[in-house]
Amino acid sequence: MNFRYDINALRALAVTAVVLFHYKVDFVPGGFVGVDVFFVISGYLMTSIIMGRSAKGKFSILDFYYDRAKRIVPGLLGMCFVLLAAGYFLLEPATYHYLGSTSIAALLFFSNFRFWEATGYFDPRSDTKWLLHTWSLSVEWQFYLIYPIIITALHKYDNMRRHIVPILWVMAFLSLLLCIWYSKEDPISAFYRIPQRASAFYLLPQRAWELLAGGIVALQFRNSESKYSWILLASGLLFIGISLFFYDKNMPWPSYWALLPVIGTCLIIAANQVDASPFKNQILQTIGKRSYSIYLWHWPIAVAAIYFSFTKTTPLKIACEILILAVILASGGLLLSLIKRVWNENLAERRRPGIIVGASALTLSVGFAITVTVNEGLPNRRPDGQKESAAYKEAVNDWDFPKECDGMGPSGYLRACQLEQTIKIPCSSAIHSPSKFTAASPKPRNETLRSPLRF
Repeated sequence: MNFRYDINALRALAVTAVVLFHYKVDFVPGGFVGVDVFFVISGYLMTSIIMGRSAKGKFSILDFYYDRAKRIVPGLLGMCFVLLAAGYFLLEPATYHYLGSTSIAALLFFSNFRFWEATGYFDPRSDTKWLLHTWSLSVEWQFYLIYPIIITALHKYDNMRRHIVPILWVMAFLSLLLCIWYSKEDPISAFYRIPQRASAFYLLPQRAWELLAGGIVALQFRNSESKYSWILLASGLLFIGISLFFYDKNMPWPSYWALLPVIGTCLIIAANQVDASPFKNQILQTIGKRSYSIYLWHWPIAVAAIYFSFTKTTPLKIACEILILAVILASGGLLLSLIKRVWNENLAERRRPGIIVGASALTLSVGFAITVTVNEGLPNRRPDGQKESAAYKEAVNDWDFPKECDGMGPSGYLRACQLEQTIKIPCSSAIHSPSKFTAASPKPRNETLRSPLRF
């Protein structure tokens, strides 16, 4: 494929929006839509690659998987390994244990399922999850595994080939309906249905329509003659701009609200203004080319600031976070350049050594994460590790309600807890008290957490 400056500039816009949103810059309250922009771009590029190679009879699913792994895995692997290595010295057992378990999910590309079962993306507790941002990589990887198989199967037969675009439309429409349905917020029980609502955010079936939208543009709206290109470009930028500056995290997301940035991205790509001078800006192009690395590293920096108690958002804090991010990327670039010089070029051209090295590194990193997880954060590495671990478990038990008290009853109210099988605790009491009531344990536990651990 020919390099497209417009798409690379879109990457720069998307990653900048995401970084500013996560760094609590108030003038882009809708910066989270940058991920939706990335999804559309991925769908467009993957469809173009698959169909372009298929038309020449050169498409191989295994080659496709290899190319995607070569693009995604090394950076993700490096980030997870560095966090695990640094966490060994800096994190207390509970946080380190969670980092280990989520590293396994991130490296094996099912972290979206892991975070789906936990709190929502915009929940305040999400700010301390070191690998929360890897959910989008898992969604993309799952799409990469399934999508080429579907397209190849359709492309194989002449009578099905002509129906590829309509089939993509149907799949996108059904996915959008799922997304809207699961994004609905029930005013009575929304607080207790986080897993259901979060599925619209984290899972591929509800997100596939955004990636498929890019595929539809690649097949149906190529606009090779650049007709109405400036109108399309202006409209697309307007739609994304509205999303960035007028959306906020209090909206049910993605739902139908995500249509605006998705359509805006589709319009910009369809405008086909590949060589427009604003897109060739050197800063934009540099950010776009480094967008994946920026996305990987910006979130751990934001979490580290919170973990080490730099919680107040100030211009100085934001500037420091961006400076740290720039230093990490610059260091990584120098290291990569050194590796390329040392590495034997003839050896690098062969696929098998690369696969062996990559698989070995992945196995070691996953093994490292498993060790951390199985040993509950390796508490013995710290002088007070056992006490911290015990305090964490006790604090968790203090807030643990029995299963029969969980969720909503048929009448729409919180199920009543039962004390000694005789006294019923009404909804208002149960919801405001952290005490644990069970039939077997009549004495309530202490109502304050005994440890200032940061989870």
